[in-house]
Amino acid sequence: MSSDYRDSIEQHTQARGQELLRRIARRDRDAMTEFFLTYEISVCRYVRHVLSGIGEEDLREIVQETFLAVLRSAAAYRAEASVATWLLQIARHKAMDWLRREYRVRKHEVALDDPAQAGDRSALTEVTDLDDDTLQVRRALALLPPDQREALTLRYVLGMSVDEVAQVMRYSRRKVELLITQGRSALRTLLSQQGSR
Repeated sequence: MSSDYRDSIEQHTQARGQELLRRIARRDRDAMTEFFLTYEISVCRYVRHVLSGIGEEDLREIVQETFLAVLRSAAAYRAEASVATWLLQIARHKAMDWLRREYRVRKHEVALDDPAQAGDRSALTEVTDLDDDTLQVRRALALLPPDQREALTLRYVLGMSVDEVAQVMRYSRRKVELLITQGRSALRTLLSQQGSR
């Protein structure tokens, strides 16, 4: 696919997303439905990778909260970032809110129960329809520090530019480049260790 063609598609997608947000701000249900159908998969993929091991019910809750926030704040969108970047910023906030809540709940449960039974939140859920290579990459990603995992997910799984990743994560471009470099290096090491087992 040529760069010009890809740019043309991205411009069209951006223009359509902006139009949908204007209509959502006017409480147009059809626009909200189309917006949801257009971006739901990207939000799910992003949250699933950032919060590796998240259950389906919790994933749905975060996605729902993300789109409810879009409904409440569509009028505030100012096109300083692409629609997708703006949306993933919202998803990131909702995912981090969930993580903080989950941490408080688990911390409380561990205090009440046997700490040995607290479980490993970063463990990947069993996915039977993925090939071995994909599972190895997911397992290795789950072992990375959260910032590196998020940067790699945004860049390579969701295909965002480094500048867009920086906007979503609210870091400088330089820091994001460093996270990506460190994450790729750590991922390579982890994958080679998994391969030698």
